[in-house]
Parts: sequence; C-alpha cells; structure tokens
Amino acid sequence: MLLYFIEDKKLFVDNGGELNFLLEGDNLASLKLLEKTHRGKIDVIYIDPPYNTGNKDFIYDDDFVDNEDSFRHSKWLSFMKPRLVIAKKLLSDSSAIFISIDDNEQSHLKVLCDEIFGERNYIGNIIIKSNLRGSMSDAELANLHEYLLVYAKKIDSVNILGQELSDDMIDEYKLEDEHGRYRLLGLRMRGGFWKRSERPNLYFPIYVNPKNCSISIEKKENYSDSVLPIQPSTMEDGTWRWSKEKIEKEAKYLIAKKIKRGEETVWDIYQKDYFEKEGERKTKTRSIWDKKELNYQNGTIEIKNIFGDSKVFNYSKPVQLIQEVVKIMGLSSSPTILDFFAGSGTTGHAVLKLNAEDGGHRKFILCTNNENNICRDITYQRLKNRNHRKAQGQVKIFRRSPRKPKIF
Repeated sequence: MLLYFIEDKKLFVDNGGELNFLLEGDNLASLKLLEKTHRGKIDVIYIDPPYNTGNKDFIYDDDFVDNEDSFRHSKWLSFMKPRLVIAKKLLSDSSAIFISIDDNEQSHLKVLCDEIFGERNYIGNIIIKSNLRGSMSDAELANLHEYLLVYAKKIDSVNILGQELSDDMIDEYKLEDEHGRYRLLGLRMRGGFWKRSERPNLYFPIYVNPKNCSISIEKKENYSDSVLPIQPSTMEDGTWRWSKEKIEKEAKYLIAKKIKRGEETVWDIYQKDYFEKEGERKTKTRSIWDKKELNYQNGTIEIKNIFGDSKVFNYSKPVQLIQEVVKIMGLSSSPTILDFFAGSGTTGHAVLKLNAEDGGHRKFILCTNNENNICRDITYQRLKNRNHRKAQGQVKIFRRSPRKPKIF
C-alpha cells in the first residue's frame, strides 16, 4: 500500500514570512516524497544521523544495534545508503551536504560518501571542538571533538564563501590609503606548488619603479629593478601566486617594498589586501572549528531554555553550528535548507534565528519520525515557541497517511 503525506492543519505555525515544512514519518519515505517535489532544488543539507555508538541510539529492523553485533557497521551503512542516494538527487549543482558524525562510523561514512557523491566532490572533514573539557566516557583518551563531513554535489560549481574574520584577523589590517584599510600579503608562493619546476609559467621577473614602488611586468623607462620569486632560505627558483595576465590587470593592488634579507637589502613584491571588499569580508573556511559557541553543551542549554528541562531531548546540536554551516555557503537569495534527521529541530531554529538577525529569506524542510512523540512534542513545539516570535516564518506539518494528498 502506498503511503502519502497530508497536512495537519491544526499544527500550523503562522508568523508570516517564508513557508517551511516539517514532515512527520520515516525519513526514507519523506525523502522519496521530496524526490518528486524538490529534486535538484535543495541548497544545503545538514544531517545529524545516529552515531551507532552501541548505546541504544540506532535501531535496525526494529531492534537496537549494540556493540556485540558483528554486523553493526554494515547494518548502519545499509540504513544510510538509500537515504544519501536520494539526498544527492535533491541537491542543486552548487550545493553541499554536511554530516555530523563521530569516530564510531566516521571512516565507514567517508567510504560510503566517496561512493555516492564521488571522491572528487569531497570538500573536507571539519573537526568540531565539541567538548571543551573532553569526554570522560572514553577509557583511554578524553575526547574533545567530533566531525563534520562535507561533500559537494559538483565540486566545480559549489560556492563556499568562507567564515567571518575573527578580531585577531581584523587587527591585521593596520595599513591605510585612499582606498581604505589593508594588509600586505607576499606575492611569492609560500606553500603548495611553489617550485619553478612545478609551475614554470609562474616564474618571471617583475620590474620595480624605485621612485614610487609601483610595478610592471615589462622592463621600461623608470622600471629598472627586477625581482624574481626566489625562496630565500634555499635560494631555489620559486613562483608567483599571480600570473602575468592577472598582474597586468590588477597591478594597482601590488606594491614593491625593500626588506632586509640577511646582510642584503632587496626588493620584494606584496599584494594590498583590502579589508573592505564587495560583500562581507570572509576568510577561507578552516578545517578545525573551535569557537566556544560550538561547544555541544550549548545545545543542552538551548533545549532547557525552551522547554525548562534539558532532559526532554539528549544530544541536541547547538544552533551556532548550523548557522556556521549556512553562513559559509554562497546561497541564493531564498535558499532551502534540508535536515532529514531533524531531531529536536535545531536546523529550523537556526534558520529562523538567522532570518531574524539579517532579514534573510531562508527556508527549511525538516524530516523526523514521531517516536516517543518527538515530532509533535519537541520539534514542532520548538519551532512555534515564543522564543522565535521575532523570526518570521510559517511552518506546515505533514504526516504520513494512506490517503493521497495535494503535493506541496
């Protein structure tokens, strides 16, 4: 018998703003519905699946899987694979999926995601400092971290904007000219493929006007001093970070500067990296996230603030974690964020909160079952709680039914 989803109109949250959806039922059934309605339309997926710790956190074929089960990992992978296969179909070409996980299944999940999303679309495995003191439940090590595994739908199309600058990073912009505050970045390649033999096209002289420190890629009148990208400690031929074409186009952002190198005073070339750029200034996303706001204890505090009791839901992720995920992505003006292991509804909370802070038009779709009344008593209640009144957002809840509904 086919199962459908119908709207429960009694549980409608109407705070104006964007229309969001909460799907109640097995998430595989929810994903199959979304495959018909939202294929290629999801901008970000964040999920926090069961970690398969062996401590009654993962059910397979109606039974908890414990540490003694010799098929423990294969059962978990069999459970995850069909869900991730559909998830890939839902993602737009410029989107990505973020998966929270710990050491119990991290290595197995990486292999599975390589198979489904392709090794080439692997973005990274972010380490989250989730416990400032370290977990004392592990016998040998005090575990401080979990992981956030990240894959693109298409690596050439994904747009990762990066993270906001810290106060220390902002303090680096100490210099100023008529265009604003800036810092100096050496133009010589410092890491990666820095050797001339690896990228010979990026080894060439840059000519300096010693009177005003401007530069040119051609030797001409007033541009008499030449600079080559030489690795100073070994004197090997290196490379520039920019090609001749880019230097010619953006020479106004480059400046020569005399520096002391051993007993010599020599020229070196620097990029003026301005603080004020088009759009919000970002830094490349780091592979370790250690902000105190990402401590998972904050998730427990948030649940307590909403429900008055932290025990109504265990191990809720902090809102700040999902906010970080959403903010580093270069999204459309009205993106859709999907979480098909919605749990207590942290992802929905994070989207509403971000919209309240910056006037955004983000939308969410959450999928969760109603085991122990979690969907009705926790997820739904969290989304309608008065703590969110400043954040506009309508929420419709759909539940599984044998009766064919109108497709939203």
